[in-house]
Parts: sequence; structure tokens; C-alpha cells
Amino acid sequence: ETGTWGDVFAMLLVLLSSVFGACSHHTKPSVQLQCGALVDFFESTQGQQWTRRSEWLGSTDMCEWYGVVCDDDSNVIGLKLASNNLKGTLPPTWPRLSHLETLDLSHNLLQGTLPSSLSRLTRLRDIDLSHNSFSGNIPSNLSNLNALSVLALNHNRLEGEIPEELGNLPRLRWPHPHPHKMEKTQFMTVYQTIDVIR
Repeated sequence: ETGTWGDVFAMLLVLLSSVFGACSHHTKPSVQLQCGALVDFFESTQGQQWTRRSEWLGSTDMCEWYGVVCDDDSNVIGLKLASNNLKGTLPPTWPRLSHLETLDLSHNLLQGTLPSSLSRLTRLRDIDLSHNSFSGNIPSNLSNLNALSVLALNHNRLEGEIPEELGNLPRLRWPHPHPHKMEKTQFMTVYQTIDVIR
């Protein structure tokens, strides 16, 4: 039994060292938080099995990690990991990626419910979570994302109606099969249920 606890402790040390080592390049606290959120994401979506994961947890600069896009201040503004064999669920640490503008995790094997915490990423303009296995309802608080122009959720296992609040987003347009320009009343009348956008 002592040996078992020793093994667990050793594994924890390895994990902690990899997390802090992966983010050691960044000294600004807010950027370190973003880096930690990406490490959580990597672990939660079985990063070791990704198709492409160059530099993830290897380089101490997260801006060099495959699919991560940063601005000049090393803030994460894009996460583009479509068709990359992501599995599992999205972690609850999304709010740390407060500068995120583009999120593309389409064509993967992600599951679970859509995290309502996405609504706290108020700079998001494009969300593409299509072609996964997300279930449950679309969180109505996504209507807080006033900058949102694209929300692609087709080919999931979502249920229920599209939240009416989304019709009030000034820039939102639905990708195919939805026309890019529709009156809000038409949007809610014609595309009333999630079944339409599967």
C-alpha cells in the first residue's frame, strides 16, 4: 500500500512539473492563467491522443503550440483544433481565456453539455463546435456574446429549441444551411428547433 501511495505521489509531481514548466515562459499573471487553462484543456480532451499536438506542453511558450493563436501581448485570441481527434469534455476553466475571439473545435469527438461559462468570453466572434457529440440544450446565456457573428453547432446531439435570446445578437449569422442574412423574426420562426440545424 505504501508503494501505491508513493506511485501516486510521484505521478502528481510529474504532472505539476509539466504544468508549471509548460507555462514558465510567461511571467504576466493573466497570461499564466490563460496558459493554465490550455493545459487543463489538453488534459481534459486527451491531448496525448491528438492527431497534431506539436509543441503542446513541450515548448514553454504557449503561442508556439499547434492551433493556438496569440496577439502581440501573448494573449490567446484563437484556438483552432478542428479535425484533431479531441475526445472527452470541455473543462470549466474557459473564463480564463478572456481574450479569445475564435474557437474552432469542429469535427472531433467531444461530448457532454455546452459549458455555460462560454458566455463569459465576451470577445468571441466565431464559435464552431459542429460535428461533435455535444448533448443537452444550447445555453441561453450565449446571448451575452454581443460580438458573436458565427455559431456553428450542427451535427451534434443537442435538444430543445434554439434560445430566443440568440435572435437578439446584432451580428449573429448561421452558417450553412442557414442564409447569412435573415430578419430576426424569420430566424426564430423558420429555425425554431435544434433538429433543423443538425
